[in-house]
Amino acid sequence: MIMVNETTVKRGRGRPAGIAREGTYGTGVKTKVVRVPEDIAKNIPEILTKFEQIKAFVDAWDAQIENAAQSSTKGKPSPRYDKAMVMLSELRQYLGE
Repeated sequence: MIMVNETTVKRGRGRPAGIAREGTYGTGVKTKVVRVPEDIAKNIPEILTKFEQIKAFVDAWDAQIENAAQSSTKGKPSPRYDKAMVMLSELRQYLGE
């Protein structure tokens, strides 16, 4: 047992006040705890990775269509991109963007 008297400084645990902890998703990103079935919980890291990959894929296609529009003399992409633009719009809705 440690005896503490008036001259001994108590050492607190944890981070000093005002210093944020760097979380998995960055500093200042709010998270939420939810209950999910164990089978799904095991796959959450993979699901999140796939989700981020899909977002990157959609962004890459958006950039490609934008480049096609800028290089076009008409200022819009070729009609061959029409179906791709519809698909990207639907994907953005599923991604919640």
